[in-house]
Amino acid sequence: MVWASLAALPAQSQDWATHDVCFPDKLELFEDTLAPFKLADLEAAAQTIPNATGRYWQITSPGGAVSHLWGTMHANDPRILALPDRVEADIRAARVVALETDFIFTSRADYARFASAEEIVRQDYLPFRFGVLGLPPEIESWIRMRTDGIGWGDDAPDYLTLAGLASLILGDPCSDFAAGTYPSQDSLIQTLGAMEGAGILALEPPDDFMDTLSDPQNFELTRALIAIYGAYLNPERTAQSTATGYALYLRGQLGVSMLVDRGYILEIYGDNQGGDWLALTNGYLVEQRNQTFLTNALPALEQGGVFMAIGGFHLPGDTGMIALLRKQGFTVERIAVTGEVQS
Repeated sequence: MVWASLAALPAQSQDWATHDVCFPDKLELFEDTLAPFKLADLEAAAQTIPNATGRYWQITSPGGAVSHLWGTMHANDPRILALPDRVEADIRAARVVALETDFIFTSRADYARFASAEEIVRQDYLPFRFGVLGLPPEIESWIRMRTDGIGWGDDAPDYLTLAGLASLILGDPCSDFAAGTYPSQDSLIQTLGAMEGAGILALEPPDDFMDTLSDPQNFELTRALIAIYGAYLNPERTAQSTATGYALYLRGQLGVSMLVDRGYILEIYGDNQGGDWLALTNGYLVEQRNQTFLTNALPALEQGGVFMAIGGFHLPGDTGMIALLRKQGFTVERIAVTGEVQS
């Protein structure tokens, strides 16, 4: 999820996703960026979400084998990459590092299939117009601004497949500046584990996302995902909202971040449409994939020595990874790390 997409952005326009906006001097919480919400109200509401606070958890199998679960942030800001000492030590000591997926390929053929433009570029793009998705003109313009800003042109939504477009807008634009230099936090964790000789476990194949969204039966899901992540491309994002999104993560307030994101989407699209699109998006990106992650992780977790790193929004809630593990008979206990708030 995009953590710094906060509600009540200012009315004035400004250059979009600039370096100043993306790299605030201090990662602190600016409560006015949460408006119309108040932090105290968000914190109270988050208490109704199971396991809403905390990024780091110890997993103990019924047989006593110990593993760890870390909620990542898919960003490459160095301050997000600065993992707590305890977390980094456990990564280096892990027998297996389990991540959402693994983009290291074992054959040239696998890489060629993944890198193919077949699922990205629409073969019959001329008759297609992106406007048929029915998104608000403002959101469509933000998406076109995004594809133009990364070199695809503002007409890219008319010639890319919907799955290809979704894959382009899923990431946070603030990661652009250091792309190819600083890894995402997930990639850093994989690298640290690999350097120490840990096995790498992909919790889903690297092509699952594109295969799912390319299926014509999943058109409504793909449209919903484009609508949600298109809304996160608001050009009036501020350095203060970026700082607040990062600060909530570093404080371990995952549930609060989830509520802020939800409130923002409902403000953009309304309760009915926004609620429907959120349900479809979260139903796939979080709930369905959590089941896949769990199935693929269970054999390794039974043996122990696993460091599992998945996006922070995968942890809280009744269908979150912590709850799913407990239903499987695992004991899951929070490990508080420096800078986090108490539950």
